[in-house]
Amino acid sequence: MLKINLNKSLAWKMGEMIEAGLLTYKHYLLFCDEIIDKSECPPYWIIELSLTKLQNNAVRIVNNYANSEPFENFSELNDFYLACLFLKYKQRQISWASFLFSAGWYCDGSHCSIHCEFFYDLLNAYENSKYSQGLEEIQVIDVENLLKINISEAQAIYKIFEYYFDKYVSSSL
Repeated sequence: MLKINLNKSLAWKMGEMIEAGLLTYKHYLLFCDEIIDKSECPPYWIIELSLTKLQNNAVRIVNNYANSEPFENFSELNDFYLACLFLKYKQRQISWASFLFSAGWYCDGSHCSIHCEFFYDLLNAYENSKYSQGLEEIQVIDVENLLKINISEAQAIYKIFEYYFDKYVSSSL
């Protein structure tokens, strides 16, 4: 089993990853099962999470734990969600235009270090260029540089869950 700290910070990040659609039940079910199997007293939120495949329920479960007593302060600027969307783009789960729209929409209602107009302006330029691959490459580098720290953090956590995704997929073949 991979060594991982099941703290509230991880739960909060998992919630963001699940909400962004970067993690699905195929990523976390076997992760939870392994923790339950190897722990004498597994955390209740892990047991609960192991029983749901629904995205909204999974987000609720991890967020309830992350935001329970004793309370912890999480960053007010939530660029981690944007990093999750960016990784979805890098994995070809969504297009660049979809990333820009989703990032702009998210920033419009959340506290991020990047304003929604930034993403909407990039989207307008990208659409006006008729989805130029050259412009996309330039924009990707710009966004990646802005989100570098959060992307690295999301990638490190995602690697853990990628192992369980591969295990889940191979077990269902």
